[in-house]
Amino acid sequence: MEAEVFSDGSPNRNRVAQSGREMSMAMASRLVTEYESRESRVDAKASFAHLWLSERDKPWRQKALEEQDEDEQSFKIVLAESRLKSQAQQVCIGLKRHFGINIDWSAFRQVLSSAAQVSDVSLPPGKRHALLIDQTVNSVVNLSALPDDAAKIKLLHEIAEATKQFNLARLVEALQVRTGRGESGF
Repeated sequence: MEAEVFSDGSPNRNRVAQSGREMSMAMASRLVTEYESRESRVDAKASFAHLWLSERDKPWRQKALEEQDEDEQSFKIVLAESRLKSQAQQVCIGLKRHFGINIDWSAFRQVLSSAAQVSDVSLPPGKRHALLIDQTVNSVVNLSALPDDAAKIKLLHEIAEATKQFNLARLVEALQVRTGRGESGF
């Protein structure tokens, strides 16, 4: 005699059809409905997102997700460096064309990078001070003329904000007035 269900739990449709006299139709439909409603079965028409969401907590997906997170972090770093370089180049070109101020874009990129790093609150005070006395930064912005680290950090933030907004007049004011350089100082 044939089994009413296979080992995976699916109903034996041949058995259901053969035993029509022996088994009521209600019993057969109950078996089919029970098999089709099981939650452990994978839907044949499931979307990729549904499958991904159902597998994201599984151990075999953890390594792939960690690698993906590392790749995204490294991409963000590369993208930030690229944007910083482009921003520094554009600002230096604008300063030269509109105000006649010639600043090396790589040195200005270092100023913007230092401004971003100094604003990091997790940075130890010694490292923050080392960024403020960096010679490359001081070649563009004379930070040593300012009295304390708080004034230096404020000036770097002001330069970074003016650069983000591409406000060249504000940037020239921050570079010349705050550092004590005259218009011919560049």
